[in-house]
Amino acid sequence: MWITIEKTVDTVRRLVENLERQDVNLQTRMAEKSRLRLEKYDSSSLKMCTPCPLPITIVATKYDEFQNFESEKRRHLCQFLRFLAYSYGANLMMYSSRMEQFPKLVKNMISHFAFGTVCPQGYITDHNKPMFIKCGFDNLEAIGIPPGSDNFMGASSPFNLWRESFISLWPQKTGNVDVEDTKKQDPMIDPVFKEPSIDNLVEIKRKELENHIRSKRDREAAEARAAERIAKINVR
Repeated sequence: MWITIEKTVDTVRRLVENLERQDVNLQTRMAEKSRLRLEKYDSSSLKMCTPCPLPITIVATKYDEFQNFESEKRRHLCQFLRFLAYSYGANLMMYSSRMEQFPKLVKNMISHFAFGTVCPQGYITDHNKPMFIKCGFDNLEAIGIPPGSDNFMGASSPFNLWRESFISLWPQKTGNVDVEDTKKQDPMIDPVFKEPSIDNLVEIKRKELENHIRSKRDREAAEARAAERIAKINVR
């Protein structure tokens, strides 16, 4: 779980940073949108977070199985999910394709992000129920401290403190990839996360984006040349 979320957000962050280097105005627009999304965070808490530059929703699936876990295990997992969502400025929700109440909620969330419709309402933090927490509606005090945190007081940041606590309970290994590789590998090229249909769609969108950027550069260059010629004519 931790590997998947951390690597995904790191990849999104790198992609956005690359785009911002190519479009000066994009960085300003992204910063303003991020400020509005995180306006419910107090300044002290925000300093301890590393929000994802894009709005995201962490969807914890297979709730039909999760609800049968031992209470303590559910509570700890919910704590970790809440911290990750809070740290990344994400929404958090649980889901199961086998339970009737969830598909409509997911559909409404997708509609919210895709078409700007109203975000579903609700606030559930009880680990005995399917959690639903929108960005900015949680806080570190309510989340609590990570399990066994006394053993990791040497952690360099709150994020690493929670990370080490999670790993102590659930060692992160997926094939040949372990938690120490999370900053070295890109999930876009990691065979562990290979999904042909999604990968093909991502490749199509990547090419569309490259073409859009190239066209924009060509248009701006043409406009600059035209302006230069007009300026020379006016001088004459």
